[in-house]
Amino acid sequence: MKRILAPVGRILAVMAIYYAAQLVVGFAAGFAHVFLSGMRGADMNRVMQELFGYLADKTPLIILVSAIVALASYFIIYRDRTQDVRAFLRFRPLDVGAIIMLVVFGIGINFMIGLFLALLKEISVFDSLFESYDALADAVFGDNFVVTLLSVGIIGPIVEEIMFRGLVFGELRKIMPIKIALVVQAVLFGVYHLQPVQGAYAIVIGLLIGFIYYRSGSLVAPIVVHIAVNSFSVVANALFSDMAHEKGGGLIVQTGILLFLLSGAYILVSRNFKYAIDDTLYHLSRNQPSPPEHTTQS
Repeated sequence: MKRILAPVGRILAVMAIYYAAQLVVGFAAGFAHVFLSGMRGADMNRVMQELFGYLADKTPLIILVSAIVALASYFIIYRDRTQDVRAFLRFRPLDVGAIIMLVVFGIGINFMIGLFLALLKEISVFDSLFESYDALADAVFGDNFVVTLLSVGIIGPIVEEIMFRGLVFGELRKIMPIKIALVVQAVLFGVYHLQPVQGAYAIVIGLLIGFIYYRSGSLVAPIVVHIAVNSFSVVANALFSDMAHEKGGGLIVQTGILLFLLSGAYILVSRNFKYAIDDTLYHLSRNQPSPPEHTTQS
């Protein structure tokens, strides 16, 4: 039982820490803003309105600071678990061609998400879900392009990949076969986002990125894809928010989907993605004899 409970406990801790960091950082900054704004004598409704308005405006900055706090916390948790760190966090370098195709794949994922959302919006029963989704998107993208790109487009993806494809997936690999762990980490990645619409496509993204990590044996690959997904989304939101409704928008979307398919095919056949992570951690945790943790060519 301890063999299962200990990894599950660390998974819950890893996921909870990022949430807790966002809550603490956000509300500490929000209440400091309210205090410094001289609203201490104002009625509660006005104070809460000012607080939540400030939190919405500063969401990208809160994400940035929370990510740094979370990384520091993970270091504390795993500082005495160097064997786990070596097994979970692999950073095998990839060649330039592979990096470029991963970026293209990440950009293509955005177009697939856009198509998915467009189809989902046609179903009236989801109208209320899209209202909360649009409000969340407005808060996450914020008004400061540089801060949003840095936090949502770069730092956030790095932290989330260390969290999910690194630590969470690594702990899951101790207690279940790797293919089941791939599915579970993707579901946790979707649930972690809380908002149903975002969570639905986050599960699919988690599966795709998890599979890329499984095939590449390097966290560099999922980090590159995740950064491409988020950064392109930030740039597109800032520069081309009405792209789908403008003349030629349909052709651009079709081109994006084609790029997704072509880059996905490359990932399936390229030598850069023929190194599979094996089930060694699972066998070791069950006290069965197995070779040392390694990456094997399939």
